[in-house]
Amino acid sequence: MNFRKLILGVAALYLGFSISAQDTEISQAKSNLPNIAEAAIIDGVLDEPQWEQALQFDLIYEKNPGENIPASQKTTAYVYENGESLFVAFRAEDTEIEKLRAYVRDRDSAFDDDFVGIQMDTFNDEQRAYEFFVNPYGAQMDLLFDESTGNEDDSWDAIWYSEATIDENGYSVEMRIPFSNLRFKSSDQIKTWGMEAIRVHPRDQRRVYSNNKRDRNRNCTLCQIDKVQGFKDAKQGNQFELNPVLTIGKGETRNALGEFESRGTNYEPGLNVRWGITPSLTLDATINPDFSQVESDSAQLSVNETFALFFDEKRPFFQEGSDYFNTTLNTIYTRNVTDPEFGLKLTGRQGKHTLGTFAAKDEVTNIILPGTFGSNFTTLDEKSDAFAGRYRYDISTDFNIGLVGTYRGAGDYDNTVVGVDSFYRWQDKHRVRFQYVRSDTSNNQAMQNDFGLAEEQSGDALKLRYNYNTRNWFAYGGYDDFDKDFRADLGFITGVNRDQIVIGGGHIIYKEDSWWNRMEFGGDWDITHDNDGNVLERELEGRVEVNGSLQSYGNLGYVVRDRLFDGILFDEKFVNSYLQFTPIRGLLLESGFNYGDRIDFSNSKIAKNFRINPGVHYSVNKHTQLFLHHTYNRLDTEGVRDQVANLTDLRLIYQFNNRSFLRLTAQFQNIENELLDAVNLGTVEKDRSFNKQLLYSYKVNPRTVFFLGYSDLADDGNPDNDLEIQQRGLFMKLGYVFDY
Repeated sequence: MNFRKLILGVAALYLGFSISAQDTEISQAKSNLPNIAEAAIIDGVLDEPQWEQALQFDLIYEKNPGENIPASQKTTAYVYENGESLFVAFRAEDTEIEKLRAYVRDRDSAFDDDFVGIQMDTFNDEQRAYEFFVNPYGAQMDLLFDESTGNEDDSWDAIWYSEATIDENGYSVEMRIPFSNLRFKSSDQIKTWGMEAIRVHPRDQRRVYSNNKRDRNRNCTLCQIDKVQGFKDAKQGNQFELNPVLTIGKGETRNALGEFESRGTNYEPGLNVRWGITPSLTLDATINPDFSQVESDSAQLSVNETFALFFDEKRPFFQEGSDYFNTTLNTIYTRNVTDPEFGLKLTGRQGKHTLGTFAAKDEVTNIILPGTFGSNFTTLDEKSDAFAGRYRYDISTDFNIGLVGTYRGAGDYDNTVVGVDSFYRWQDKHRVRFQYVRSDTSNNQAMQNDFGLAEEQSGDALKLRYNYNTRNWFAYGGYDDFDKDFRADLGFITGVNRDQIVIGGGHIIYKEDSWWNRMEFGGDWDITHDNDGNVLERELEGRVEVNGSLQSYGNLGYVVRDRLFDGILFDEKFVNSYLQFTPIRGLLLESGFNYGDRIDFSNSKIAKNFRINPGVHYSVNKHTQLFLHHTYNRLDTEGVRDQVANLTDLRLIYQFNNRSFLRLTAQFQNIENELLDAVNLGTVEKDRSFNKQLLYSYKVNPRTVFFLGYSDLADDGNPDNDLEIQQRGLFMKLGYVFDY
């Protein structure tokens, strides 16, 4: 292949780095964490004597938007452990408590509020960290932070305890985090963890306070947090959970005569098991799991698109430990496993070794078929076996290498992907990410006939990324190469037969005591060829970004590109922008905007395209929240068609308390095509749909849950073109966790 020499060059470069670079010495612990046998009562009132003996952190620095300036509000964190749990408390004083921004929220939903919390690097390797946050009404947020990507994954859910109280001078929070939720080195020796206490104080600016300073010239987070030593008697225990689940559904479908026919009542018992085989290795198993989408997908407008749309994973079995499977290329996309009969997953971390693997038997075999100018989609009428494995070895805190492999097979069809990846950081400014994978595919006769595929396909894919970041300057470059026969059928890769080079960079300016606090100027250039060397795309982009008062963020960009489609190299120029701000407490307004030239893929002509997608997030009161998003898209192809598409996504939530809510979801789509050609002039084609869901949710914890809901789907696929419900149903889910 044309990039084999590059692969060897990268391998040699990494080898040189690993030989010449020495492991970064982990800084010495600065504080000793006390062990206090008696557990504090978690009620949000800091009146227990244990807090007087606990390790104390004063959050004296504002690290954003201010640059290590004195925090404007006093905040103190208290931490101790008793061998079974970590106890954390915060006292957050507020001189303007009447401006407090906090509401009763569901789990992982309070990121726009005031909140406090703690970040912990339990292996002290500056690679990953646990994050636990609580708002002034006790709403919980837990995440996993990955240093190599900078991502915070809120799909991870632990079982822990928190309460909070508000008074005239501020608010107080207490937390108990059982060590059974955490992974760390198992020994009876004194351990060292990285630990940071954080407070978010959103008013005109979203201010972040910490006990640590933050050096913006260092392109790392966990390398800058303080160290705490202790935990000598901390025990993870071999946690064992049984989580039986029962899902009951009753549905109706409209038949050809326009009458509803019952699909009967469906009872689906299931069982989820979690076993901590060792303190560092966890086995998850599921039998006949409920994979119904209790959480509705965000609506996406699919007009004038040629590639498949991406949807986030929302199912608990796949969400748990999802960060173990992340790589630079999206080779593992678990929503391709549509309806499994059972699944097994093994995840763990021991020393420098990290392992994640899962296997499932899937009732439905959905496959994305990638192409040069778009992707196809097919479903095989066979059950399939799905397997994914990921291994990572941390050579040092700044250098790791990994392996990934996936398999999908059904009858005469199978797809296998294997590859290697790596991450390297040096001088706290430079980062390199690299991944190479190879796929081998056997297509069954139906796939060969329907899509013109060869019986056997093999191909390679490569992704290389470099990033340079300092306080005021940044630069990046990348190279991608996908063979035309490459397939990752358990992943989400929609475009192949292409290689791309991208180079970009920019400048950042910070300013205090002004209506803006951060301004960024940047741009990039990229060029894409197919495997035969033909230009698919040339693009030049410039942009400016601004952060300012009213918690505002805005960007403006201009793009000039040549893009090949249907044998024609089209010239596209367009402007895009985005703006969000919070004019008053509890109200966030946002909107995206795009205007300019776009290819009309259905007619292979250039068109004028205008898109705007405003959104409103409004906390009406302490318990009621409104989320409204709308997308308007107009595609005007002169002499051919004038297409107008509207998509509305409404969520109205009443949060009774932090455990229960009632939510209405309504999604309406209306697409109208007015034909302008001489033969069909004035003809209007319509496509409308309307989905609704009413859901009541009660969660004792992430796995002891009760859901009761109604949903329906309407469209205009009838002779009168009226919106008419085609499917409707009731559903209930019960789940209870037995923790041993």
